[in-house]
Amino acid sequence: MVVNFVFLLFLVLYVYLVVKKTYVKLTQKSHKYFLYLLVLEHFVFMFYGFYITEYITAHDAYRFYSNAQNGTSWFSFFLPGSNFFTFLIYPFVKAGVSMFSLFVCFSVISLLAFLKYFEDYIQTDKKTYAIFNIPLALWILLLPSFHLWSGLLGKDALFFYFLTFLFFEIKNNKIYTFSNAMIMILMLLLRPHFFLVVFGVFFIYVLIQKTISIRIKLLFLFFSTVLVLISFPIVKFFLHFKNFSLQSINELIKEMNFLANASGSGVGLDETSYVERIWLLLFRPFFYDTENSFQMWISIENAIVLLFLFFTLFILLKKPRKINADDFRTIYFSIGISLGLILLISIYIYNLGLASRMRLMFFPLLIYGLHRLTILQNKEK
Repeated sequence: MVVNFVFLLFLVLYVYLVVKKTYVKLTQKSHKYFLYLLVLEHFVFMFYGFYITEYITAHDAYRFYSNAQNGTSWFSFFLPGSNFFTFLIYPFVKAGVSMFSLFVCFSVISLLAFLKYFEDYIQTDKKTYAIFNIPLALWILLLPSFHLWSGLLGKDALFFYFLTFLFFEIKNNKIYTFSNAMIMILMLLLRPHFFLVVFGVFFIYVLIQKTISIRIKLLFLFFSTVLVLISFPIVKFFLHFKNFSLQSINELIKEMNFLANASGSGVGLDETSYVERIWLLLFRPFFYDTENSFQMWISIENAIVLLFLFFTLFILLKKPRKINADDFRTIYFSIGISLGLILLISIYIYNLGLASRMRLMFFPLLIYGLHRLTILQNKEK
């Protein structure tokens, strides 16, 4: 009881200080009101997420907490994927921290990611399409599902924060830092296949930069090769592959189809083409295939995002933009990572609920990159 009180008190004070630090930088009332709305909505949906998952034993949150609670050895969980997440929460669970307190903790972590987006939009966006002086793209970050999925006890909140932190460090030209290297390692252990996409985009960026010497590129290439060789057995373990073969891939596809058939909103891999799964990942459920109120809610969100994307593309096609080196780095990483994740996840996505949850991994980045393109100076004719 005392442990949870102290833990929650620390989290409340920390949120207060972080939000206050952001608040004092704001000069417009509309920005301050939006900050209040963002924080309030985030924790409302955290409470809702806890309410609907607390006693569902099959849910990831319950499974993570139960595994840590019943575990007898901390380092037995030092394995990639879900085991590593259990490894991270193990000391807190053994110390008596409740599942609700951990929900709050990971909700605070994901809130930090949303605040990074908020501060950047407000500070850098001087001339753009806005509602009440709030950039249109920033309103998209109020979509309830983003806050629901990022407020749950699970890998999503953590990976979302890691990805956001890494992106804004790179955007601010803090590329080769110890903190970025540590974040990369944590991403590798948490979601190895996502890490390969992020690292692949980073690898290509280094190679195409003319300002980086050949010596540095060769050194980077050497360490990259070592890292990829290390990551292969981690990915192999994560995917439960005996070996990288066609048979292993077919077994994985069969498992995905089984999970799809077992779930209420499953879509078998053998029933859809790759292009159809990209549409599924981005915009389903849509109004034509909703079966309950939750799917209708997600359909409305998907329609909002679809309209925003159409509007953004119309602006970009109407007037091409001029991109300098700093803009290129920002846009390359935001759009490159998000597109890479979309193409990867679409290979195996098999469930409408999972598709909605996975959007947290790429939509905030994609929306940010497209928005940055729209506010660049027009090219002269």
